Amino acid sequence: MKNLACLLLWWLNARVIKKIYQHSAEGIIILNAEAMIIWANPRVTKEMPDIQGKNLNAVIGSEFTWPPITSQPVRRKLSQGVIEYTVTPLDNNHYLVNIRFLDGNNGIIPEMEEVAKKNINQIVHDIKTHVNGIIGFADLSYEKLHEDLEEAEKFLKESIRIAKDMSQSVDSHLLVSKLEKGDGSNLILKSTTDLKEVADEAANLILASFSSLYDQGHSVEIINDIPANTNAFVDKTMLKNALVNALKNAVEAEKKVTIEAKINGELVEIKIINPGNIAPENLQRIFHETFSTKGGNGLGTRAIKLITEAHGGQASIACENNQVILTLTLPKE
Repeated sequence: MKNLACLLLWWLNARVIKKIYQHSAEGIIILNAEAMIIWANPRVTKEMPDIQGKNLNAVIGSEFTWPPITSQPVRRKLSQGVIEYTVTPLDNNHYLVNIRFLDGNNGIIPEMEEVAKKNINQIVHDIKTHVNGIIGFADLSYEKLHEDLEEAEKFLKESIRIAKDMSQSVDSHLLVSKLEKGDGSNLILKSTTDLKEVADEAANLILASFSSLYDQGHSVEIINDIPANTNAFVDKTMLKNALVNALKNAVEAEKKVTIEAKINGELVEIKIINPGNIAPENLQRIFHETFSTKGGNGLGTRAIKLITEAHGGQASIACENNQVILTLTLPKE
């Protein structure tokens, strides 16, 4: 059962990576434990059409070491030109190779995707963290299966929660990547949206995520104080993504969160409020790329900012009377 679970999780892991980097200008290769190339994205196969199924030692050369873990870029001169690569373990049997193709002057090609280059290691780290959590709780559930069915069910639910959290994390990575590539307004599909309804949907997702073994006795409370029939012309899916990220951050800080919204002329203001304080120096950096007050990747707050700006609005955060208040200001129409 454990081996089957690991196989399924590896399949999910590989599928996510392929989805993210299928059309990337960054070169991506997945290796197995014998250094055989089991997948390469189109950016690689364009430069090296016959690379699929080869051993990477034969491609890179005799200086290639195994296991091939290298956090610092390694540069090699190949017949196709100069490349730089790093290698990150995906699990005990698979590795991800990130290749930068350089021009004749050893400079990066113009169409290189900066976002993918900066975030690939973080994405792999996020996926690995979630997968390890899923495997850990699946193992605990299996151990309890013949001893205590109630405990086994709790551990299984926790592994499902982590899987859902991983899915949300991948969605945020993809969304942030799209929004950072250009004009986010081109991705907005607006419709008349009931703000109370979309806030309820976001809150229910968070409540489901936190109704796990380790939150018993520490009940999460999300109060939706948005008046009925408070409507705005927004992209419902993107706004829901922003609210899910905002509520997740707030609930992780404090278990009680309030959502408010009001129409102010041509604008709509949505507030997520929770008890607490944030240091003044951190308030100024809260939406900066990769910054997090909890040791995370800062992707959630980044997504909130980009989604709001894509609507032509702005996101802000402040501390007042021992409360942290996140405000999303959006055009009503």
